[in-house]
Amino acid sequence: MQGQKQNARPEAECKARSRMMDAKVNFKGSEKNQTCRYCGEAEENQEHILGKCEIAKKITGRCMNYEDIFKNNNNHKHTNSNLTSSK
Repeated sequence: MQGQKQNARPEAECKARSRMMDAKVNFKGSEKNQTCRYCGEAEENQEHILGKCEIAKKITGRCMNYEDIFKNNNNHKHTNSNLTSSK
């Protein structure tokens, strides 16, 4: 169970970077009502869910600086050197 918690932040960051996070704005075709399902006060987009909506923070346990998700962070870089190196 603890391993799942440790992986939650990188997984959320990956989904946010690729615009695949479960936010209504990311799936406009299937969601006519774009209002936040948690607070009902703002457009439900990734930035709102991850850092601005107090109710979403309490429910999901996520609180991130949205701009930091898109910054180059060497701690989260993965290389495929094992796959590309010649023997």
